[in-house]
Amino acid sequence: MTQDTYMQIMDSALRLMQDRGYHAFSFADISDIVKIRKASIHHHFPTKSILVLKVLSAHREKLKSGLVFLQKTFPNPIERLAAYASFWEKCIEDKSQPFCIAALLAAELPSLPNEIKTEIQKHFEDLKNGLKLIFDEVNSNSKKSRFDSAAEADYFIANIHGAMLSARVSGNPSLFKIITKLTLEKYQP
Repeated sequence: MTQDTYMQIMDSALRLMQDRGYHAFSFADISDIVKIRKASIHHHFPTKSILVLKVLSAHREKLKSGLVFLQKTFPNPIERLAAYASFWEKCIEDKSQPFCIAALLAAELPSLPNEIKTEIQKHFEDLKNGLKLIFDEVNSNSKKSRFDSAAEADYFIANIHGAMLSARVSGNPSLFKIITKLTLEKYQP
C-alpha cells in the first residue's frame, strides 16, 4: 500500500467519523470510498480502533503544532485566541474540517473503547494546557478575569466547541463566527 493510499484511508476515516460518528462507519465504507479491498485496510489497520487511534493521534499532533505556531506567530495572547477561532471558522466555512474530531467523539465517550477514550482525553489535556498558557498571559495583563487560567481555558474550549455544534445544527456556518466573536469580546481590554 502506498503512502497515498494510507493517507486516503486515514482521511476517509476522519470524514466518515465527522459525518457519522464512531459507530456508524465501517471498513466497508472506507473500501467504497478509497476503492480498495477491506483486506487491504485490515493489513495496515488490523482493527477499527487502531485506525481511529491513528486518526486521533494525527489530529492531536496537528493541535500541538498549531499551538506552537500561534505562540510563535502572534505575540499578543488575545490575537492567539482570535487566530485559533479563525482557524476553525475557516475549516467550517470551507468544509475542510467541519468539526473537531476529538470533540465530536467526546460525545460518544461512554461507548468507545478505552484506548480511544484515553486519546480523546489526551487531546483535551493538550488543548487545555496550551490555552491555559495563553490565559496566564491574558490574566496577567487584565483585571477582567474572574477565573483562574485553567477555568478560562475550559470556558473557551466549551464556547468554541459549542459554536461548532450550533453551526452544524443550524446549517449556518456563520453562526460559529457570531458566537466566537461574542466569546472573544470578553477578553478585549
